[in-house]
Amino acid sequence: GTSAHEAGLAVGASVERASAQGGRVASIDSAAFDSKHFLHALVKGTRLDGLQSKYTEMVQEIKSLDSDMQMLVYENYSKFITATDTIRSMKRNVEGMGEKMERLLATMGGISEKSDEVNSTLASRRQSIEELSGVRKLLKKLQVVFELPAKLRVCLEQDALALAVKYYTGA
Repeated sequence: GTSAHEAGLAVGASVERASAQGGRVASIDSAAFDSKHFLHALVKGTRLDGLQSKYTEMVQEIKSLDSDMQMLVYENYSKFITATDTIRSMKRNVEGMGEKMERLLATMGGISEKSDEVNSTLASRRQSIEELSGVRKLLKKLQVVFELPAKLRVCLEQDALALAVKYYTGA
């Protein structure tokens, strides 16, 4: 009896012999792989125990690849679902954002209009307020000048000459 490893080597050797005898067998992973040609070369150049060993090896490899593929599908499906949920959420946010931006623009337009109205209403009054402020300052100065003689008289009567000088220079 031969071991499975020896049988696998025998299969590989028989495929190489078939290839060397004029039949070209590309690697199973190659894009140019021809399954019918590979099978014909394998059956023609391999003993029964080698074929059984190759069959067992290929069944194990198929199961492993199926398992790997299922795992990849599951992982990618999970990522796909997450991405779909994220995109859906982003779409809702963007749609809501557009409406909010339109409301914000309308509100800003309204605020701008009200600001213009207030400025135009106050513009005419602003001039009057500035004039009245100037008149008020002038009246305060005049009030100080009108009160000065009475304050100076009181200071002279009380002999507070320093205070009288202070009132006079402050006016």
